[in-house]
Amino acid sequence: REEKMETDLFCKHLNQFSLKDIPDEVVHEAKRCLITYLGSAICAHREPPVRIIEDVANACGSAQQATIIGTDRKVDMIFAAMCNGTSGTMYDFDDTMVETILHPSCAIYPALLAWGENNPMSGDTLLRCFVLGVEVAERIALFLGKNGHFDRGWHATGTTGTFGAAAAAGFAVAGCCCFCENDYPEAIDEGFVSLFNGKD
Repeated sequence: REEKMETDLFCKHLNQFSLKDIPDEVVHEAKRCLITYLGSAICAHREPPVRIIEDVANACGSAQQATIIGTDRKVDMIFAAMCNGTSGTMYDFDDTMVETILHPSCAIYPALLAWGENNPMSGDTLLRCFVLGVEVAERIALFLGKNGHFDRGWHATGTTGTFGAAAAAGFAVAGCCCFCENDYPEAIDEGFVSLFNGKD
């Protein structure tokens, strides 16, 4: 179908993406985002929502895999990403893509840091995977548009940021986005339909 063409092109672009092609000045901005994110997460790590997520993790018998930033406590990678994503954006001090009201760092860095704590990667790879994740999240957010998304009660950090985190983690795990050009565009299309229709 013609309406799938843009999604197909997007996935092909991601599958051809090379982390080595990212300009050094962009990598430098990724460093600034990481520092800002870590400061924000440390600042808010004692806030009740973060502790609630940790309590749920412990109640579920969560494995001690990844650190909750600002503490010496660990939960599994998924819950760690949730805790650290929550603290990272609690006070809204983190980086913001003004046009779409997207806070990319708190969505993408927690996933990468949780994975990297168990599967060591270089700092350069961490930063470049983050840049790829921002590229994905912001492009989707721009497609949805502020008027049709944020102004209808959705927050791009939680919606399109999820796509960015998945893309970044895919690169960290396998050196590629792992987006199947046959199946994944259809899944993305279905997600877009849900967002536009205001469904879960």
